[in-house]
Amino acid sequence: MEVTFSVLGTDSGSVFNLSYTFDYRGGLIGHSTDCDWCLPVGRNTHPRHAKVIFSDGEFLIEGLAADGLIICRNTMPLAQGGRYAIRHGDQFRIGSYQVLAQYHSDIFLPPWLNKGEVIDLADNHRKRKTLPAEFKSSDFDMLLALLGEEKQGRHH
Repeated sequence: MEVTFSVLGTDSGSVFNLSYTFDYRGGLIGHSTDCDWCLPVGRNTHPRHAKVIFSDGEFLIEGLAADGLIICRNTMPLAQGGRYAIRHGDQFRIGSYQVLAQYHSDIFLPPWLNKGEVIDLADNHRKRKTLPAEFKSSDFDMLLALLGEEKQGRHH
């Protein structure tokens, strides 16, 4: 799964063609050259402004600066060290930048499955392969949904 952050504009009305795609490894956002997404200096950004994290099948954004990271849905600044689960279409203010987050729906496999290996979950499991130990039940449910299968289990 991947999420792309794109700058829509700035407080002054300037428009930039800046974007960055994060994968399961996440990354840093800021104006420091060691950041994964290095934004231009001078737009109220910090050297390390925010961190993108992939955890339990979703992307989170964590504020690393005491100010300047606002989740537009909440209109409240995200506290330093605070985390927010990113949803498709969310907008953020990173310093003076207005940023849009967009998930890529065509990339659903977790990194440990995206190695060219075939895992046959259909065909009555006749070609059963073992799943990696770190495979989570939520990922299995997502794969079943993609295959159009229903989860087998207890009925309440």
